[in-house]
Amino acid sequence: MSQLGQVIVYFQVIIFMILELYINGDAHGIGIQGGNNNIIEKNIIENSGTGITLYAYSQQELKNTIIRYNIVKNTHSLGGANNRGIETQCSNEAWADKTGNKIYYNIVFNCTTGYRFTFEKLLEFYNNIASNCNIGICIQRSYFDGDKTVGPKVKGRNNVVIGSNDQHVYFQTGAYKPDYVFDWDYNHYYPDGSQKFYFDDKAISGYLSDFDVWKSRGNDNNGPDITDPHFVDSIQGNFHTASASSPVINAGTNVGLSKDFEGNPIDGLPDIGAYEFSGTMSNTPTPPTGLRVSFY
Repeated sequence: MSQLGQVIVYFQVIIFMILELYINGDAHGIGIQGGNNNIIEKNIIENSGTGITLYAYSQQELKNTIIRYNIVKNTHSLGGANNRGIETQCSNEAWADKTGNKIYYNIVFNCTTGYRFTFEKLLEFYNNIASNCNIGICIQRSYFDGDKTVGPKVKGRNNVVIGSNDQHVYFQTGAYKPDYVFDWDYNHYYPDGSQKFYFDDKAISGYLSDFDVWKSRGNDNNGPDITDPHFVDSIQGNFHTASASSPVINAGTNVGLSKDFEGNPIDGLPDIGAYEFSGTMSNTPTPPTGLRVSFY
């Protein structure tokens, strides 16, 4: 749907099937190149090269875009595709306005990279899930702006990254602070490991670390300890919280959102992740009512 330059994409199930030998590496389930006030919401995307891509060429604005309530799973790298869940991309010389972009309450699993961000204007990233990816969240950018190198700017809160094969978070830039922003807190990870986090900027040589070292560098100081979040079935993509003892319940911080992935209201402090815990989960199905049985 297009209205006055606005793109609204919603309520789609997009499943790609490889039927021919010809494969296009530029294979996005949904892609937006430039524009303002776009909304991408409530889509299920499977078996694409990248699920959702925001792209800006040189001097092309891409601002005030919202990506929310989407599921991206099982992306691929056929034909050189990026194999990423949700990403922002731009030409390295692209300096036009990219303010006001927000990504919240999305679920990405079974991708090489869950999320990748490159914009030099602040991106807000809240209450998303990355599961079973090689890298859960990748943030990197370096471009020379006259007399200095500028990096990416991201604010992340209340996100869950679990089951990463390599890193939960990978951050890299050739810039010094304050020419980049990595504002990162109240996020949850599982499991821990000596190489689950990577950080590299102009002042600090790149290093791999566990969660304790990651926190000592000023990241996730208010996040819960690394423990199992007790999701119902993360392998099958069910990221509802199964137990009232989950460390993600009421462990987030207020980011100005009023409902979760399913539209449930947020009461008090938000849970970390995409779903608010609403009580003990039951494995017993609810019996149907109003049935009639006829005999012939």
